[in-house]
Amino acid sequence: MALSIHPDRYQQHEDLELRKMIYAIYKRMTEGYRVLTEPSDRRAYDEGLQQGQTRLMRTQCKVTAFKRAEDGIEHPKARQFYIMGQDAMRRQDFKGARLNFNFALNLSPDHPVVVAALGELDQKEQK
Repeated sequence: MALSIHPDRYQQHEDLELRKMIYAIYKRMTEGYRVLTEPSDRRAYDEGLQQGQTRLMRTQCKVTAFKRAEDGIEHPKARQFYIMGQDAMRRQDFKGARLNFNFALNLSPDHPVVVAALGELDQKEQK
């Protein structure tokens, strides 16, 4: 299901409202998956169901931080470029890392995760 409505499949679609709706549905699906696969979130969700709540709100979760840094990047292409930049940094390919982080920053301007990655890259390049 997630593959069939993945937002990347609809990036070129001319109907902006349709793209927004697809992204909202996909985002809700991935949220549900994360809640149901994380034991502490699942317990909180099950408790909420008994009280009539149909959705676990992030404020109810004991852990509010993202599991991975890229989870905080909402734009799917920016997240992809960020991941590629991290992979390049692990390979010591600083030029490739900078290129990918800059692509991510263009899609998600001033995103703190990407800005921090660029700062880390600057430090590694100075060594």
